Amino acid sequence: MSKRAIVKIDGIDVPQFEEFDEFSPTVEGRPWFECSMVSACAPLFDCESNYEVEKKLQEAKVILPNNDCDSESCALVVNFASLKSANAFIKRLNAYLAEKAKRLVAAQSF
Repeated sequence: MSKRAIVKIDGIDVPQFEEFDEFSPTVEGRPWFECSMVSACAPLFDCESNYEVEKKLQEAKVILPNNDCDSESCALVVNFASLKSANAFIKRLNAYLAEKAKRLVAAQSF
């Protein structure tokens, strides 16, 4: 599982994932991200499985076409060609999660 911290955004716990470094685990020399996003990011995702999360992240262009997904129902798994690509994904993911939390709070205030 990727390292993460929790920050509060408008009263909602939002995970923020740490960037990769040269000591991060790799598969065949490639960095990879793995997390059960459905549970780790509740209530941000209203999904049954991490396949649905993967699709939402692809639609939002958090997961790019050159990222190699190998998700399972229990975990989102993304492999990257380089450390630079992996860290760009983490930045997009953290920004997406923060924005999703703000929208959720705004929707609940109506």
